[in-house]
Amino acid sequence: MSLSLKLPNVAGTFYDSDPLRLKKMLLEFLDGPPVLDKKKPRMLIAPHAGYIYSGPIAASAYKLWAELGTKKQEVVILSPTHYHHLSAIVSLDADAYQTPLGNIPLNKELIAQLMSKGLIEIRPEIFEAEHALEVHLPFLQIIFNNFSIIPLIVGQVDAASVVRILETLDDGKRLFVVSTDLSHFHSSEKARRIDYDTASFIEAYQSDQLKGDMACGFYPLRGLLDYARAHKMIVKKLDLRNSSDTAGNPDRVVGYGAFALYSENDSQKTTASKV
Repeated sequence: MSLSLKLPNVAGTFYDSDPLRLKKMLLEFLDGPPVLDKKKPRMLIAPHAGYIYSGPIAASAYKLWAELGTKKQEVVILSPTHYHHLSAIVSLDADAYQTPLGNIPLNKELIAQLMSKGLIEIRPEIFEAEHALEVHLPFLQIIFNNFSIIPLIVGQVDAASVVRILETLDDGKRLFVVSTDLSHFHSSEKARRIDYDTASFIEAYQSDQLKGDMACGFYPLRGLLDYARAHKMIVKKLDLRNSSDTAGNPDRVVGYGAFALYSENDSQKTTASKV
């Protein structure tokens, strides 16, 4: 029986469609001294622009997971939508998500359980044209040998809806990525001021201080910060730049930040999953 595939939306635009060139670019982003921190965060916040703009910033987060690559992983990705008015959290009914580096299996069992609990809907059309989730997948394919994903696009929902997803799925082993860029289309100087404030709010769990124009992934980000505060997690800023630092015009930039979230026992904590 043939696989039901979600085909890539932005291969050849946001990132290279040639697998060899794509792998080379990702390895260059991830190159550098190994991260010696014994604790490995299970939750990351990373940007989602074209790789020439935000790839180095995203890599500063993903390299923290590089040493986990030999173990099978489940990764939950929470992304905003840029093209649809949405008042729900939605996922896919495909078997796998395809990128130029191959097919990534979806954890259909967990997705079905989330749907049966009324926490998500299956809306494959919401994923068409969207880049904010997809651009994270090649990074994961480079650092992990064996993994599955639970892809979630988060619409205009309250923070509690995202917290319920995290409470349900966080068993102490699953990994989570929240996809967001920061400020949009200011001068580089103004963007740095705005993004510095945003990063300070993120590090202090001050979700009530965040607004949609500060982070396009505002809805999943707000829920993640409420969850982190409730569970006494530590939020660590890894990188904070904008597109003028990488490849863009300084007169009109997009801000990018990378953050890691640590819990007290992130080395190998295991708790009972609710699904």
